[in-house]
Amino acid sequence: GRRLVLDASLMPSGEPPYLREFLLDEMPIDPATRIVGRPSGSLASPDRRVGSAVGTVRTVLRGALRRWTLNEPTDTERVLGGVIPDRLAVLYGYWQSPAYFDALAPVIRRELRPSIAATGRVARILRRLQDHDVIAVHARRGDYATIDHVARVFGTLGGEHFVTMGTRIAAQCDRPAMVVLCEDTAWAKEHLRFDAPTVYAEESAPLSPIDGMALLSRARHHVVSNSSFSWWGAWLADHPDQIVIRPRRWFAGADVDEGSRWPVDWTIE
Repeated sequence: GRRLVLDASLMPSGEPPYLREFLLDEMPIDPATRIVGRPSGSLASPDRRVGSAVGTVRTVLRGALRRWTLNEPTDTERVLGGVIPDRLAVLYGYWQSPAYFDALAPVIRRELRPSIAATGRVARILRRLQDHDVIAVHARRGDYATIDHVARVFGTLGGEHFVTMGTRIAAQCDRPAMVVLCEDTAWAKEHLRFDAPTVYAEESAPLSPIDGMALLSRARHHVVSNSSFSWWGAWLADHPDQIVIRPRRWFAGADVDEGSRWPVDWTIE
């Protein structure tokens, strides 16, 4: 195998509502994987000089490393392992297609599925619902609902979507219970109401990203948003009888092939 080096120095990061923090170094990943650098300031920062400087550095580095660089295709094509340079490869893109890592799925789930503190909030929620078939409903709001240019790219799924899809899964369970994860708890409690027992996981306070992912990955079934956080939470769970319902489109109105982004056994709304 090849050694993996993750360079976080050009990764835009920051506090919500802009971008999530870089937290991969808190996961139990293989010690042979190196993480170098620290994330830059948010590219959504009001200080445009920060975004401009980071963009300039990225452009210079990409030019210098062009002969070793592979960009993720924008269509249905796949980059095959045989075309990746042997000694050095710089990969740009999301690479969020299971086709790239299905063969390593057990390793990735072991390294990226967060542990649960026995006395923490996630453990308390799971103990409360231990006799139920837990259905996680992840409603991505945040910047999707509050920042105009983000909303134009991704759109925002309405409450009716989540209720309809969650109810569809609940009808297939003996003892369903809903766990709702949403940054906007007031909106969730008003719009996401189910006949099954429901826990609003962030009602008392927001969950940390690590706890949110830990909770999502322990649910049996999922209703996911057009969000990579939502995607990984459902993918890490991997129960034998798991039902995942995903949105028809990731991008609002964009003419982009999205089929390869989703696992083939996930249900389209």
